[in-house]
Amino acid sequence: MIRSDGGDIDLLIETDTVLPSRAKVLCQLHGALTFALGDRKLDILLKDVRTQDAPVFNIAKRT
Repeated sequence: MIRSDGGDIDLLIETDTVLPSRAKVLCQLHGALTFALGDRKLDILLKDVRTQDAPVFNIAKRT
């Protein structure tokens, strides 16, 4: 899911894959997107199969 309001971009990424390091993947995603899109505010939520469900994921899906 991608949402852009004004200048920022909100991303919710869900995968059925087990990610050995979500932090590493988040840094790689942020770097690649910053390189591709320029200096825009990015909010990225990343949920793999081991990530515990949290209200923030449900809110992101709804909005």
